[in-house]
Amino acid sequence: MLTGTPTAAGTYSFTVTATDSATPAQSGSCSFTVTINGSGNGGGGGLRHP
Repeated sequence: MLTGTPTAAGTYSFTVTATDSATPAQSGSCSFTVTINGSGNGGGGGLRHP
């Protein structure tokens, strides 16, 4: 879950990585881009997984 209140419009990228507790550990990563629209143009935004 991604939560929060945007403070500035723009496009932001981040990567989520999950690692299990097995031996040997297994992990996976996924990159996302979130776009925050400025006020006055419908609000909202979007989340993309390229």
